Formats: sequence, structure tokens, C-alpha cells
Amino acid sequence: MNKFLPLLFPVLLISQEKLETQIIDFNKTGNGYPHAITETNNQKYILANLQDSIPLIFKFSETDQKLNYVYDVNGYNLFRSKKLYPLKEKIIFQNETYPYSLNSFDGNKITYLEYNFSSKSLHNFIQNDNGYFFLNKDSYYKNKLFFTDGNKMNELSFNEYYYTDLQLHFASTQELIYSAKTNDTVILNTYNIDTKKSKQIAKQFVRGNFKKSVEYFNNKLLFALKENDDNYVYQQTNSNSISKLNLLVNKNDSLLDTIPVKVKGDFNGFKFNNNLFFSGNIQNDYTKLYKLDANNKLDIFAELHYNNSYYSVDDRSKYFLKDNKIFFTAYKNLEDKIGSLWVTEGEIGTTKLIKGDFNLPLDNFFIVNNHLYYQDKTALFKLNLSNLNLVKLTNAFSEVTYSYLLNNTIYFSATEAIHGNELYTLNTLNDEVNFFKEFNYKENTAVRQLLQSKDGIYFISDNALHLYNDTGFEKVSESSPLLITSFYKNPENYKEVAEFKDKLLFISLDNQLISFNKSNKTITNLGYINYEGNEYNFNKSFLQVNDKLYFIGLNSSNSRVLKMTDGTLDGTFTIEESNSHNYSPNHLTYNKNTDRVYFTGTNKLGKTTIYSTKGVKNDFIEEYNSNESDVKIVGTYKDYIVVNIYESLVGYNLYLFKDKQLTYKLPLDFRNHYISSFYNDDKKMYFLYNNRLSESDGTDIGTKEIFQSNFERLFNLHKCGNSFYFEDENRRQIFRSTNYKTQLLKKLDVDHKVISNVCHNNIMFYTNTDNRDLTTYIQKKDYLIASTDQSYLDLEINHILKNDNNYTFTTITEIAAFNNKILLKYNASFVNDQSLFLGDLTNFSLDTNDINNGILKSTKIQVYPNPSKNFINIKVDNNKTIQKTTLYNTIGLKILTQQFPGNVIDISQLSKGIYFIQIETDEIIETKKIIKN
Repeated sequence: MNKFLPLLFPVLLISQEKLETQIIDFNKTGNGYPHAITETNNQKYILANLQDSIPLIFKFSETDQKLNYVYDVNGYNLFRSKKLYPLKEKIIFQNETYPYSLNSFDGNKITYLEYNFSSKSLHNFIQNDNGYFFLNKDSYYKNKLFFTDGNKMNELSFNEYYYTDLQLHFASTQELIYSAKTNDTVILNTYNIDTKKSKQIAKQFVRGNFKKSVEYFNNKLLFALKENDDNYVYQQTNSNSISKLNLLVNKNDSLLDTIPVKVKGDFNGFKFNNNLFFSGNIQNDYTKLYKLDANNKLDIFAELHYNNSYYSVDDRSKYFLKDNKIFFTAYKNLEDKIGSLWVTEGEIGTTKLIKGDFNLPLDNFFIVNNHLYYQDKTALFKLNLSNLNLVKLTNAFSEVTYSYLLNNTIYFSATEAIHGNELYTLNTLNDEVNFFKEFNYKENTAVRQLLQSKDGIYFISDNALHLYNDTGFEKVSESSPLLITSFYKNPENYKEVAEFKDKLLFISLDNQLISFNKSNKTITNLGYINYEGNEYNFNKSFLQVNDKLYFIGLNSSNSRVLKMTDGTLDGTFTIEESNSHNYSPNHLTYNKNTDRVYFTGTNKLGKTTIYSTKGVKNDFIEEYNSNESDVKIVGTYKDYIVVNIYESLVGYNLYLFKDKQLTYKLPLDFRNHYISSFYNDDKKMYFLYNNRLSESDGTDIGTKEIFQSNFERLFNLHKCGNSFYFEDENRRQIFRSTNYKTQLLKKLDVDHKVISNVCHNNIMFYTNTDNRDLTTYIQKKDYLIASTDQSYLDLEINHILKNDNNYTFTTITEIAAFNNKILLKYNASFVNDQSLFLGDLTNFSLDTNDINNGILKSTKIQVYPNPSKNFINIKVDNNKTIQKTTLYNTIGLKILTQQFPGNVIDISQLSKGIYFIQIETDEIIETKKIIKN
């Protein structure tokens, strides 16, 4: 879905003339991870991770799929939670990022219940009719009990400070049941909520760590107590005494015998129609299913017997009630990871096995319209309860993480090749499975690499390959696991791409070489590469020669070797199969005069050797053994190979290499620095090294210095038009050198650095990264920098985008151009939204000879005095009329708007601080920073 940028706040700002720009959105990204759905009386909520793994809470609408982020407009807090607790018309959640707090949300307003808890410390939430009881893991709060009704917090205390390992089990309006440990003895206690006093119920009762081991049924507590290695079931009566739960059996015609019931471990059961069901045994008999009714009568209800084994209910068991039937899972033993599914009808009906041969554990199930829908780890199934016909409803998922039934629709989270971990729906009326909602904030996509091509601009989105060209946007390949990549951090490290007539080769972010066939639109994985190139593109590990690509790959021993490919599996091979030593190739360079590829490698003595090949198996020639360990092939010039060598006595020197000999040493003063960037044509070579730019035609007379800076070392040499462009080592300064005149084109502040560039129609474009002060949220300028041989311009992108709930900061991270269209990939730093700006450069010009049609049709705006205490004056060149001024604070909130305001703005009533004034004339919109004293 395409959205026009003017719909967002604010528009793309250009300091000269408006540039026609669109924002391109690609839905269904697949980088989110919904965890759970919960609902209150009038509102539903989803807890989901976004692609940067921040768990956020959204209000949820079933009908229009709209997600509203739970936010605090005053505190600007981001809430990180692991679980939601529904309470009447509210949800309770813990914020696990600073400031750590417990909060309630009623759908409109957040209430901060407590600020002082440490991160991830709250646990063991137990609900009664009025709210939640919970504990705190922090040692400072040892043995303290907390309660909240969603409006305020209450702090209670158990007063038994010798207890450890507290665990809550049950809460009524009068009592709280909890367990604790003292001197390695597990104790079960009751806590009176009104009197705030505890009373011991039992010692050494069996309980697992944080497992439900106590049942509250018919005003009685039931639990397991260990005696002589047997776990007996006990119950607490109204008189607060405890006794074993006994089964009455006929001893003879006139006598009954009472036999205590035992369980294998903890006591676990489920309730149905005023009955409690659990698994147990007497006198070491086989485990059976027992029923305890409301009159405290205990009976053997059923034998769970299948395939010569007896099954029992334990803490892993799940159950579902439907139409006077109870469906439940049971397990053969603790080693049984799969389980079986059973059904019992009514209070005296039969119990029978539904299914006992699952392939994977049965995680969840629902009964809808006489069908049982259940989830295992990879799929959803439907079981007809009349004829037990089983149908698998989903096939595309590698993992199903949870499911939730809501109004005859099953919502489930799953991992699938197209969308990743996202939310899907299963309509039980027609069994249709549909993608419901992506969890990439603001519905944007994660656009991956921008690959410049003669056909257009390729990029990866939705884990598929797309192409932008003269006809627009097109998905050119369907989804493929080969395109599922790791987190995208350094775009400059993945710019290497080879393009043949019928193929495009690029590097996936998990370090595989991918071949895309343009004709049949198929994708082939050519294997792992070993990429050690740096962001300045000097130590090249990839080299295209016509329709062949040389690259550094791995052999069967995971050693670095030189490989060649024509883009097919059959045409991909290692150049030198028999070399016994690990030569670790690097610095690939092609010399068209000799038709050979040259590269460096390490010989058996640890010294650097120059090798060459024609791209045929076992054509592997040792050209020159330098006896030095640091040798770099810089490039080629005419018949020569240009070699940078560090010589132990004199430091770095630059040589021309030919016919297996170093034939000439160039007179360049390296001062112990190496060549950092290189450019050549048929006439001259150009070098960046140390803090200098030099040129050479291969002779002493023709070798000279063009520029020497007083800054740091220089890197990243590019030619665009008749100018050379390069940067300092920290990528904060951009230089332009034209006709031997060099100037500092742009100096970025310490919060920015150059990250991407492209030359289009003899115009050089740069983008820069952006940071902001996380304390003050001060806005930083984000630039698209444009330059020709004579002109230079900042295209300032005001990078605060407004949505319904929040302000998001963006950074332009990549740039590509094709036929007067420019693509800018932006990244919203808070949640990694990644989408595309599409700019039309048809009327864009920096040519001073075409000033009437170009963007240099100048209107300049000045604001003064700045700083100011009372008034700000606005001066606009060319006598342009100011249409509107808008004042914003540092987080983007609108403070003041004036239509046709004149040239003076009164700021006397504003508080001291930094503001931004947006000034709009009939031609431009420009934003200036002002300071109020």
C-alpha cells in the first residue's frame, strides 16, 4: 500500500524547493512475535514483540484488525512486559524497562500502581474476585505480600521471616493459601486476609517448583503429603484439621474398608459439574481416574488404559469443557512427552480414548460445532468427534507458538516463510486460515539491501526479492528461506553485487551467495562465503569479470579458498583443488591486458605471495613471493598490477608489478600509512592514503599530490562527474576535489556520520546516520546531501513522523537511483520501521547554467536574534510571503500555529529551552532551531 508522505508529519523538507516524494509501505513483514491475547469485559489486548524484540501491548479490534499501542502521552514511556493479567475492565502488567513499575490500563488511561520494583522481580500472580496477590523476588521485599485492585497497591507481610521460597497457590475473598520452606521442610499455610495472620496446615507436603500442587474444592484444600516415600492425598476440613482422603471399598457383604489414595507426585486435578477429577491409586494398584463429588464421596471413575499402558492426569494435562463432556489429556509416565486425548460424558458416563498416537505434544485444543481443534508444535488439526476423522488444517508453519479461541475464531501465532512469527486466524465456520496482522510497528516493512542494477533497483522485503524500475514496483521472486536473514546493521558491508546478463548475484545477511535468475525468476544458493571486506571497499573479496564472479569461499575444511561461479551450481567451483596449505586469498584484481585475476595469499612460511588465475580449475600460478607479510594488491593500471607493500625497514611503499617483478616504485610519501582507496582510468591513478589525495601516471614527473588535509586519514574515494569525493576516517567530513581544487563540502556533528552514497546523472548524493539525546529528545538534522562539480545543497529531512499514539524518529540508511527516481531507505530508530522514500528527480538540478529550472532557484530564510528572549524576526529572500509558521517543542508537539503571521513571532510567553519553527512560503517549507533565553 502506497502512502503519500504529506499525510505524515512533517513533509520531506528541502531548503530550496519541494521535492515530489512518496513513502512506500510493504505490509506483512514477519519480524514481530505476538505472544498472547487476553480480554477484559469490554476490551481485548495483544502482547507482541516487534522486530527489535521490545514486547509491547496493543489494544485489539477483531473487526478491522486495528492495533492501538498502549502508551503514556505524558511520560513517553515504552512498556516492556512478559504477561498480561486481566482484571474486570482492566489489565495489569509489569513494565520491565526503566522506570520499572506495576501498571493498570483501562483502555484509555494508565495508572502507575508502584514505581519502586526492580526489573522482572514480580511473580506468582494469584487472582481472587477483587484483584491480584503477588510476590517480589527482590531480597529487600523478602516475605512481603502485595495486593492490587487495579487502582492502588497494598503491601502485606507474612511475618515469618525464617521462611524462604514463598509460593502462592489460591486466594478467596477471605483466605490466601501459600507454601514456604524452612530448614528444608516444605510447609503449607493459610493466610487470613482480614486479620493478616497465618496458620500452618501441613509440613513436608509434596510440591514442585512453582507448580500448582494445591486444589481448592468444595471449601476444602487437597494436596499431597509425603510419608515413607509415598505421596498420600490429604484434605483440610472446615475445622482446619487435615486427614487422608480415603476410598471406601467392600471388605465383605457387611463391612466397608477405608483405603488411603496415593498419587505419583504433586496433586493435580480438574473440575467439572461440581466434581473434582484426579489420577491416583490404592495399595500400589494401577493408576486410575478418581472422582470426588460435592458430598465428599470418592469413587473410581475410569481406567485410562490404552495400548497395554495406564495413563494419568498430571501438571501437564489440559482440559476443555463442552456440552456436558470433558476432554482432557493424560500421560503414560514422566518420560511421555506426547500424551493422549480422552473424553468423559456426564457424571456417570463412559470415559474413552479419542486419540493416543499424536506425533508431537498436544499443546492446546478447543471444541467448536462437534469438532475438536487442537494445536501441536507445528500445525492446527480438526477432529470430527462423531467419526474421529482427522484433518490437518495448516501445512506452511514450522512452529505454532500459541492459540486462543474467540467468538468461533481461533487466533494463533506461528512461524511461516512469508511472514515470520505473526498472528493468524482460523475461521471454524469454513476452516479458512488467514494472515491477521503483522507486528511491525506502523505497518511498515523491513526493507533489506538496496541493490543497484542496470534493470532498476532490487531490494529484499517480505523475505522476497522486489524490483523497482520504470514500470514501478514488482515482486520478482516468491518467498524463499534463502532470503531470511539476520538483523540488518551495516548496509555498506553488503553492497557487493555482481550482475550478469541473465543473473543477479548478491550476499544474504547470513553470509550466503545468492543467485537470482532474471529469466525464470528462480533463486539458487551457491554456498557460504567468507567476507572480510571493510566498509571502505578496499580489501575486496568479490570480483566480477564479464559473466563470472570470483569470490572467497570455504572448502570442506572451512578454509578460505578462491572460488568462481557463473551463477549456477554446476558452474561454481574452487579454482585450486589440490593446494595443501591454507593460502587465504584476498585483494582480488583483474588485469584485462593479461586476462588474469591476481590476488594475494599466504605461503607455507607465512609470507605473502601474489597468485594469478584465468578462472579454470587448477590454473593457479605463483607470480611473486615477496618475503613480506603485509602485501596488498591495490588495483590495476594499464599493463601493471599496483601493489602496496610494508617493508620492514622503510614502511609502506607503492610498486608497479609486471612479468612477475616489481618494476617501478612510485615516489609517494606514505609516512607509515597504507593505500586506503584507489581509482584508475586509462590515463591516471588516484590514491587516498594518510591524509592525502594524490595522482600518478606511472612516472616520477606525473606523480603529484592533489590535496593534503589537516584532518584525520582519508577514505572512500568516488568519482562523480568531473569531481572526486572522499571522507575522513570517522565519516563525518565530506570532501570534493575538482580540477585540483579541494574543499570541505560538509562537516557533520559528532552525532552523525555518512552511511550511504550514490552518483546519479553526475550528481553525488550522500545520506547520514542520526542520533538523539535520549534524555531531552532533542531533534537532530538528517540530511540528504547533493553535490555537482560546482554546486552543493543540503536537503534537510525533518525526521519526526507522527502517528496516532507516538512520535518516531527516522534515519535515512541507504540510497539508490534509477532513471531520475531516487530511493531512500529509512529506519525508525525506536522500533526499526524500515520502508522507502521514492523521490522524483525529473526537475531536480544543481547545474548553475540551468538556474531557472533547477533547485537552486533560491529562497533563503533567516531567523534572528537567536537565542532570543522576547521576539524572533524572520527574513525571507526574494520578497516571498510567509504563509504560515508553526512552533514545535523538542519531542515534536505543536506549540503554536499562525496563518499569514508576518515577519515577527512573539516567544515571550514560552519557557526557556530549544524549539523548532517551521516556516512555509508559497515555494518552500523550512525548519529552523531557535533557543528561548
